[in-house]
This record gives sequence, structure tokens and C-alpha cells, in this order.
Amino acid sequence: MNPATPTISVLIPLYNGARYVRETLDSVLTQSVPVSEIVVVDDGSTDDGPAIVESVQKVRLVRKPHSGPAATLNRAFAEARGEVLAFIDADDLWTPGKLERQLAVLTASSSPLFVFGHAKNFHSPDLTDDEKARIHCPPDPIPAATLGTMLARRADVLRVGEIGIQWQVGYFVDWYSRAQALGIRAEMLPDVLLHRRLHRTNLSRTQPQARPDFARILKSVLDRKRAAGSSPASDGALPTNSP
Repeated sequence: MNPATPTISVLIPLYNGARYVRETLDSVLTQSVPVSEIVVVDDGSTDDGPAIVESVQKVRLVRKPHSGPAATLNRAFAEARGEVLAFIDADDLWTPGKLERQLAVLTASSSPLFVFGHAKNFHSPDLTDDEKARIHCPPDPIPAATLGTMLARRADVLRVGEIGIQWQVGYFVDWYSRAQALGIRAEMLPDVLLHRRLHRTNLSRTQPQARPDFARILKSVLDRKRAAGSSPASDGALPTNSP
């Protein structure tokens, strides 16, 4: 690695992801920029996912009792040692060159910055035709202010603080709004950096009872903006497709 290249930690939350996690890891390990560590935090999986992770060299597995995705990410924050953090869900895929393109932008700026990119959804090949017909898959790439496309300095992530564990879905919307309130700038690259897998057990499909979280989070975000004296849209768009 070039001595000027910052150390990179890739953080992956895992829960019953045996079917897809190896592909996810491969998409990280084949990046043109080598990473310093890959930390997979297992949220009490009951399948073979942890064993698959342990069979892959250069990957560190951290186990914890099941407590949900927000708490799992907070544990990942605490475990990371790299100067720069990247994230990916255990069922998604990075595109080749993802880290290289983002790192060039991040290192060119000395100010607090989150670098995002576009994502393209795809139907998982294990779905039947009937299942694919029931799961909407947008055909075009979309700008994705989500953890899966975000590259950021560890210091800036820690300055925002932990993710709110009271939210089952939509937690990144709340967390990112706090980052905006701190003045952390975001840059959206035009490149597709993430392929987001649509399958039977996506969190938004398996926990429909948690969807009211979105309304409560958006109210909290708007209240925070009003208290700060800004209009809802004055400091950038909120994430629209994150857990």
C-alpha cells in the first residue's frame, strides 16, 4: 500500500446471511485499493454465516447476542481501527474500483466529508419468476446516500456518534441528519458503487411492523432542523432507500 494511502476498515453487519456473504466478501477483497481490515459483526446468526466468514482469510469475525442492526453497526464502529471507514450489508455487492474512486475524492478534501455514490438494485438469482414479479426492482441506478455507498473518515463517523438503537428501520436517516446538523458535507458521485440485492429476507420486507419508524424519524429530523433554524431542504436531501 502507498504510505500516503489511509488505512481502511470495511464494516459488515451479519445476521443469517450464509446464502450471500461470501459473494459480498469477494466484492470487497477484489477491490483495486487493498483494505487494512474487514470486520464482520455477527448479530447472533443461527445459520452457517459465521462459519463461512471464519473460512475467509483477512476477515475478523466479532460475535454478539442478537440485538438488531443498529446495535450491530454501533459495535462495528467500536471495533474499527482504520482511518477511513466503508460499509456494506452482507447481501450486497460493491462494484469494481468503488473504493479507489471514492478515496480519491475523500483524500482531496481536508474538511469533514462523506462520499456517496449511486446504487443499482437487482433481483437475487435465487428468486422464482413469481417472486421477482412481486418485488419491485427499479431499472435505473439511483443516487444512494446510504451506508453501503458511504466512505468517511473514522473521526467524522465517531463525531456523529452511535446509531439510535430504538429504530428497526430508517436508522440511517436519523443518523445522517445528525451528521448534516454538524456541518459534515456530502458528495454524491455519479458512479454506480453498489449493487443492492433484492431477495426474500430484506429487512424492509421481513419487518413491516417497523415501517412506522420512518414517519417518526422524519418528524424527529424536521424538528431538529426547525430547532436549528434551517428549512427542511436547506442542507441536502435525506436518504430515501436505506434501512
